[in-house]
Amino acid sequence: IVGAPGDDNPGGYDAGSAYIFQRDGTTWTQTTKLVAADPTLGANFGWSVSMFGNKAIVGAYEANSAYVFECTDSEWTEIAKLTPSAGVGNSADRFRSTAIMQSWVVHIQVPRRISSRLRTPHGRRWQN
Repeated sequence: IVGAPGDDNPGGYDAGSAYIFQRDGTTWTQTTKLVAADPTLGANFGWSVSMFGNKAIVGAYEANSAYVFECTDSEWTEIAKLTPSAGVGNSADRFRSTAIMQSWVVHIQVPRRISSRLRTPHGRRWQN
């Protein structure tokens, strides 16, 4: 997965995107372009990216969110949009830098804080 936070798409200038590539021998081929279901001007979707198996997470720097995608039968679907929980931590906390996925656990670094957020799915709803 490769992030392209400066990509212009129907969401507008710098809305951003992420590209999924698949390797066949020594050749890498783009198979999918991911965009947020709610693309917005300047969101910088693709600022941080991570994959684990058939799941991917894509951070949107200026949108203060991270998007979780799942691939089934070669089709990528957005299954969750993660945002900071109201009342948790400092209101200035932003999902801005690193998003890492491992199995169904997501680690999102919050700058200016030592701690980070871990989110796991509860049914189809994600929670802290």
